Amino acid sequence: MNQRYDLLLIQEACKEFNIQPKNIFEIGSRDGLDTNWLSQLFNIPPQNCFVFEPHPTSYKNIISNFPKFNIFNIALWDETETITFNAIRNEKNNIGMSSLMARDNLNPELYDIIDVDAWRMDNVLNNISYVREIDICKIDVEGATFEVLCGFGTRLNDVLILQLEIENKEIWKEQKLFTDINNFLTKENDFYLFGQFRLCDEQSDCLYINKKLTNHV
Repeated sequence: MNQRYDLLLIQEACKEFNIQPKNIFEIGSRDGLDTNWLSQLFNIPPQNCFVFEPHPTSYKNIISNFPKFNIFNIALWDETETITFNAIRNEKNNIGMSSLMARDNLNPELYDIIDVDAWRMDNVLNNISYVREIDICKIDVEGATFEVLCGFGTRLNDVLILQLEIENKEIWKEQKLFTDINNFLTKENDFYLFGQFRLCDEQSDCLYINKKLTNHV
């Protein structure tokens, strides 16, 4: 895999805090490759790898390539409901741009608007009783990061390492940006920003650490 700063930040955090992750949750996976890479790096068994992907084509591909992972064909959101999803039709058109959020400059000929099941993460975790803490949670959901985090409810405090793709400028309509998400995590919840890498003018990879892992204030 080419050098990826999101994955390098996870490695650095685990090394600094002497964490041996026992599970990983990837929300908005596209292909399952990041979960696979991290599971091999940290020797995480496939039954402790949880992948969430609402795009029907991506979901089928992940099932085919990584059948031993726990793979869910659902979106994560701040409500448990049926919701519309903007699904890019063809993998050649960057299927990873599919989103729950709408976008002005995305050619409507490239995507279908479909209904998908959306769940709050706290409701999901209620059905996975053997998971007490989430060691690594990786979220890449094209503009819906804030809503996904809100869906954790009080279970957000059970996440130790939180890796996010966050927008610095609006790409998706009415989305929350870095300042909103950073304030939510650092002022309303017990996280601090461990590292940030600017992918481009619009987006950054950010890694947050639960303060329970450290005396950092």
